[in-house]
Amino acid sequence: FDQTAERTRLLYRGSRLPAVLLLLTTLACGVVLWGEQAGVGLAVWLSWMLALGLLRLQQVMAFNRASTELQAAPYWRWRFMLGSAASALSLCYAMVALVPADAFVTQALLYGLIGSVVVAASVAYGVSLPAFFCFAVPSLLPTGLLLVNSGHPLQQGWGLLALIVLATLSLIAWQISRLLSDSLEQRWHKLQLIERLEKVGRDSERLNVRLAKEVEQRRHAEQQLQRAYDSLEQRVDERTAELGESEARLNLALDASGLGLWDWDLQHNRVHYSRLEVVFGIAL
Repeated sequence: FDQTAERTRLLYRGSRLPAVLLLLTTLACGVVLWGEQAGVGLAVWLSWMLALGLLRLQQVMAFNRASTELQAAPYWRWRFMLGSAASALSLCYAMVALVPADAFVTQALLYGLIGSVVVAASVAYGVSLPAFFCFAVPSLLPTGLLLVNSGHPLQQGWGLLALIVLATLSLIAWQISRLLSDSLEQRWHKLQLIERLEKVGRDSERLNVRLAKEVEQRRHAEQQLQRAYDSLEQRVDERTAELGESEARLNLALDASGLGLWDWDLQHNRVHYSRLEVVFGIAL
């Protein structure tokens, strides 16, 4: 489980809204500023920002079309950070060079529009601290320092606000990153648990198959033993019947011949006899 690759997926998943806001803010800033300071610099900035916003959206769509293996490649992360840094520096240029220094309403409007993009992007990029700092620091830190040192009271106030917003967003990004780290760690443990359970399930399935084979072999052996027992019992019955017939024939032969049988067991001093009382008229 690659946490860096997962953070990169979350970055691209959450960057669509900031990219759309960047395009809309660029158009709104162009409308507000065109009547006051129309010129080549503003036209170049508008063209660059529109191209950059469209490029960011195209980059998101290309990432979504890529396979999971390709999404884990490091160059997606570096491309994202470079695009974030370029967007941040472009916004910094607009806040320092394009916003008029003595029109409070226009400043509030433009700083509010640009600030919405900065806040939305910073929160979305908070899943990765390097990506967050690649955007938040270039967009807010130079802006705050330059405006604070501009010597104009209004701009100094906006500069202090930019530095305060940067510190606040840094705390928020740190909290988001920490919570995400805990979540990803729990997810990793869950994936490990699932993998272990699947392995245990596969092992249990193999053991069940082996046990089923052993049970079948035992059943087959019992059937063979039962057949052997039945065959032996049948042979005993047949042998018993044969002995009975032999004894009957022997008795018939003895009756016909008028003979008798006797046997003396010398070890136990016993005499076994048959028909002696008939043949010899004596009783033993």
